[in-house]
Amino acid sequence: MDIKLLRQLLRENASVVLVEEGHPPLVVRELVASEEPQEVPISAKWPKAKQPPVATQDSVLERLNKEILALREQIAAEESGASEKDN
Repeated sequence: MDIKLLRQLLRENASVVLVEEGHPPLVVRELVASEEPQEVPISAKWPKAKQPPVATQDSVLERLNKEILALREQIAAEESGASEKDN
């Protein structure tokens, strides 16, 4: 589709029919936006990042620390069991 040709036809007050497979035809009579675009402040486009609640973060860290300690104990037990078998 040649946008320059479409603009030229619309400037000459011609109606343009856009046909795309699978879609109904679209008749364009004007190349003018119906409303003026409004500037939107950047802060309104993206919501401000929310900090996770401290209690939730603390509980996750506590759980991870418990898992790490349990894994360390398991590894130590497996290593001591493997060294006893070697003797």
